Order: sequence, then structure tokens, then C-alpha cells
Amino acid sequence: MPISPLQVDIVKAIRRNIDLLAANSCFVSPNRATEWTTVIKTELCRIGQNEFGFAVGCSRVAKANYGEWLYDLTWCEANKANQIVDMSLVAESEFSNRTVAGIVEDFQKLLVARAGVRLMIHEVWFDREEIPTPEAMANHLAQHVQAYCHTQCDDVYLLVVLTWDHDGNRVLRYFRLGADGQATEWVQDGPCPFVANVP
Repeated sequence: MPISPLQVDIVKAIRRNIDLLAANSCFVSPNRATEWTTVIKTELCRIGQNEFGFAVGCSRVAKANYGEWLYDLTWCEANKANQIVDMSLVAESEFSNRTVAGIVEDFQKLLVARAGVRLMIHEVWFDREEIPTPEAMANHLAQHVQAYCHTQCDDVYLLVVLTWDHDGNRVLRYFRLGADGQATEWVQDGPCPFVANVP
């Protein structure tokens, strides 16, 4: 089944709003993991509720509909009998543990999710030996997608990487992680890499 227009709208809304957070100096300086996590979760809850009408689950966000459930953040739709009929987004974020193993551990939770969009947000430093470049990390995670036996060609994985250059300036990078084990960077003002898959 091809990627749906709703999935594309969700990834576009996430990028647009996280870019706005960054433009408004949300990520002022390195080593503010707790603050960034709260700000990002709050914004993702707002997007899910206000832009898409989903119930959102998340811990430590006052306006979430319910607490954290299985993942750091979820967007779901339920019927009148309060049965889950769709999980449109699951998200994991990792700012405090910047090791490859810590990022992979959180990312692997997304592999088993049955959700329209799987979102991973993490921080990486260009000059830290234990962390590869953002491109290498994105491809490493994409290889986990490829290796997972239940991966389908239309699975949507969006990776958001917060990096810092040698001068301490923040850089946000976005990647589509493909079922073929390849990561495609979504460059500023470039076409959304998911759009080509929309019917």
C-alpha cells in the first residue's frame, strides 16, 4: 500500500513546526536535554491535537490527553467505544544519552510499532568520536529498518537530528529512513522525500 497523503501531511507538519521552534531559539545551547525534550513533546502534542485532531499520549505535558504509553509520544484515534482504531504517530527522543547504543535502543522500539509515522529525534555532535556523522547515523538506523523482518516498503520513518557545529551553532537535519536500508536527507526547501510515494 502506498504512503498516504495523511502520512505526508504529518511529516510536513512536524518539520514545519520543529523548524519554527529552532528559529525561535528553542535550542539555544548544547546540554539542555530535559528542556528540549519538554518543548518538543509539547509542540508535538499541540500538532497532533490542533492540526490533526488526534488524542495524544505523553508524559510531563499538561495538555496531553493521556500519559506516556509504550512510546515517548503517541497520536491515536479511538472510536466511540474507546477502542484504538489507528495509531498515526509514535515518537522516541534521545537527548540525554548520546551514545550510538542509547539512540539505537530507543529507535528499535519504533521498529515494532504499527503506526502511520515513526519519528525519532536525537542529538549528535560532529566532533565526538563515539558518534558518527548525522549521515552515517541515519544510514545505520535505516539498516535496522531493512533488517527487521516485518518492515514493509511503505513504512514511514522520519529522523530529526539536532547537531552542533564547531562554533556551537545548531543545525537541524531531517532524514527519511527507507526499507532498503538507505537514508535520504530532506534538505531545506527541498521536496519532501515521502511525496513521491503518495498515490
